[in-house]
Amino acid sequence: MSTRQQSFALLLAVVCSACTSGDDRQKKGKSTSHMNVPTCASLVECRKHDGKLIEVTGTYSEIVIPSKRSGHPPLRFPALDVGDRKLYLGVGWAPRSEEERKELLGKHVRVRGEFHEKPPPHPSAKPGEVSALAGGPTIHPIESIAAQKGR
Repeated sequence: MSTRQQSFALLLAVVCSACTSGDDRQKKGKSTSHMNVPTCASLVECRKHDGKLIEVTGTYSEIVIPSKRSGHPPLRFPALDVGDRKLYLGVGWAPRSEEERKELLGKHVRVRGEFHEKPPPHPSAKPGEVSALAGGPTIHPIESIAAQKGR
């Protein structure tokens, strides 16, 4: 084997050793589109999976918080109605698109993302620092939101 062939074989071995299979990603908790994840039908069920990837269905809605400042419009956060409870969809520092809201508001949807009992902190937040404008059960990051057909 020539030096060039040996170098190529070594490079190929290094590249292949950095690869992981879907099974390896699943074991490490990384999300993949083919993974089976728990499906929650209620907030109680979602709470069993705090910090984990879940799927949950409900009605796309909003949480409206009146502004404390006179003359300012209320704050509107996308949410998911699950039974008689609401889950925040995303966080204030990573807002959902207005197009998504217009398209899905009032529709029955399936959401796939990480469930958090309390909103996750901003990436630049110091330990223990509160960085959410509003708090409550949250799904973030969100991998997908899709309208359910036939509903």
